[in-house]
Amino acid sequence: MHNCRKRTSFRFRFMLSQIKRKADLVTLAQTQDLNRPALGIMFVLVGMFAMSINDMLIKQLSGGYPLHQIVFTRSIFGILFSLAMVQAEGGLQILRTRNPWLHATRGLLIVTSNMAYFTALAVLPLANTAALFFVAPLMITLLSIPFLARIIHQPPGISFRRTGSAGLTAAF
Repeated sequence: MHNCRKRTSFRFRFMLSQIKRKADLVTLAQTQDLNRPALGIMFVLVGMFAMSINDMLIKQLSGGYPLHQIVFTRSIFGILFSLAMVQAEGGLQILRTRNPWLHATRGLLIVTSNMAYFTALAVLPLANTAALFFVAPLMITLLSIPFLARIIHQPPGISFRRTGSAGLTAAF
């Protein structure tokens, strides 16, 4: 009986190691498929181009249409596009969540953010609004300190003051 347990235990461990090895190979293959810098750069460029066209259209339309109508129309197109992608990814069941209130809050914050940004597009020159938009990663990093209790480490040999000053000087 004891010998039988040893063999069963050995077989079980062997099967687990084979499954883990296959999972590692699948993960490696997925990583190799996902590590395509040229494709990633192309998608970033296409996305930035689309955002620039979007900003330009909102700037042009803001003089003749109410802002909430522009945001609503933009959102309708976004929802239709997103629903098509969700359907291609596996249907509406992939949208299930354990935290519906957090997602609702995030949605409300996105609508508020879009309204504020589009209002800025309507009242500021396009270049100034775009420059302020690209400062967002710096603001997010700084706000992560009090809200997420994150510690920001300075890389050795890099001065945040010099780098930040050079970046702001180049932006303006």
